[in-house]
Amino acid sequence: MARIDNLNNFLTDVANAIRKRKKTTSLILASNFDTEIESIKSDETASSQYYINDCSYLFYNSSRLDEVENILKICKPTNTSNMFRSCKQATILDLRNLDLSRSNTMANMFTDCSNLTNVDLSDLDISEVTTMIAMFSGCTKLTDINLSNLSAEKVINVNNMFTNCTSLENIIGFPNFGKGYLATTAANSTAYALNLSASSNLTYDSLMNVINSIYDIASAGCKTQKLILGNNLEKLTQEEIQIATDKGWTVS
Repeated sequence: MARIDNLNNFLTDVANAIRKRKKTTSLILASNFDTEIESIKSDETASSQYYINDCSYLFYNSSRLDEVENILKICKPTNTSNMFRSCKQATILDLRNLDLSRSNTMANMFTDCSNLTNVDLSDLDISEVTTMIAMFSGCTKLTDINLSNLSAEKVINVNNMFTNCTSLENIIGFPNFGKGYLATTAANSTAYALNLSASSNLTYDSLMNVINSIYDIASAGCKTQKLILGNNLEKLTQEEIQIATDKGWTVS
């Protein structure tokens, strides 16, 4: 029977790799992985094999969230799709130790984390990420997202990014969202639509943050794309909505 790739097997693989490198049979706790790897970093070529590159489904449906911080120190992923999917015990995730500089996808990264209330992605390097499909879909208790100082200039697919985020109130950041959109893509692309209609509790400041932060795709020659705000439109004046319209977004 083929082995199932789950968190326990990932941890076992890392522990075995460390034991092999250090020529020991001692028990190595997941909470000590970062310390153990640091101690062998003098040989960078040898030590690099201990980093987890494919983090898709790494914490899928996992309850071992007390080990997240240390495990993230040994991740240099190219793929973080579904990484925390269905982690229903997670309420707040601290991702400051996650190196995303090589990752090209964050699709479904937090999908169905139904008790998650706060996500801080500020200052992460997402410069290679191209897709955020359904990234927060099903995060029904999520109230705060910090996206400050992100470089999302290659992102070209945000379909269903905020589906069922019914409790979302605050979005911080979102700089240059849409900068990676292609002029050759047809108008009103499903992949390009930023849909916040499920989040009817968004504050005025968050709405204006989004409007002021989204990229001027019109000046880049892109066809008109959708910014879907739903009932949130009632919180904005026509002049404020016009800011997004002038940037090439159809606001509804």
